[in-house]
Amino acid sequence: MIKKSNRTRKTARRGAATVEFAFIAPIFFAVIFGCIEFTRMSMMRNLAQNAAYEASRFAMMEGASAEHGKLKAEAILARLGTEGAVIETTFDSIGGVDRALVNTRVTIPMAQNTIALPAAVFGDRSIIAESQLRTERYSGFYDSNN
Repeated sequence: MIKKSNRTRKTARRGAATVEFAFIAPIFFAVIFGCIEFTRMSMMRNLAQNAAYEASRFAMMEGASAEHGKLKAEAILARLGTEGAVIETTFDSIGGVDRALVNTRVTIPMAQNTIALPAAVFGDRSIIAESQLRTERYSGFYDSNN
């Protein structure tokens, strides 16, 4: 029986390790980049919800307009480098009170906001966050002229 030396075994195994790495590396990196991308999308979803809430809250202040709310939401979304977001702020009336409800909808297209994965993975899907706040306006029970 002929014994192979340790050196011969290591040399033969070296090629096998390279082949195994070639098979496993693309799968490994796809999983890593997928995790990074979906983590970022989760952060973007939470940021969109925060932007919708803050825009509604800012737009409900006395003297503020829908444009003020939109600018506030854009500033929040800029923290993550969000592109192509559509922000809509509207006002509704309740019981004759004008601007009693502030509605804000933030839509972020996922295909425009990917880092590692191709845009085709997400297709035409979007992150949508909505916020509706009811304003409480002081109607006054005294006359300030007295």
